[in-house]
Amino acid sequence: MADIDMKVPKDQGLFLTVFYAISLTAILLVWVFLPPTVSHHEEDDEDQVKVLKPEEAIQRAEDALIQAEAALAEMEKSKEEKAEGGKPKGASTKGGDKK
Repeated sequence: MADIDMKVPKDQGLFLTVFYAISLTAILLVWVFLPPTVSHHEEDDEDQVKVLKPEEAIQRAEDALIQAEAALAEMEKSKEEKAEGGKPKGASTKGGDKK
């Protein structure tokens, strides 16, 4: 296997300073040139903003509650019909009538 000579910089502080300076410069260049190339569609955001009126919110909530109550009533009705159509609750499946 070949020996690889790794050189350690004589002035490590200078090396780290230059490394961080180059990294910071690259990051700043990306931040400077990136915003103009990315479209934010600010005009579309203004159209999507909708003011919520309390009266409308309350009306929607009441409508949702009415629908939920109707669905619950329908479920209870179907449950009662299923119970009436089937065997009585107290009847057992084994044995016969005992008097």
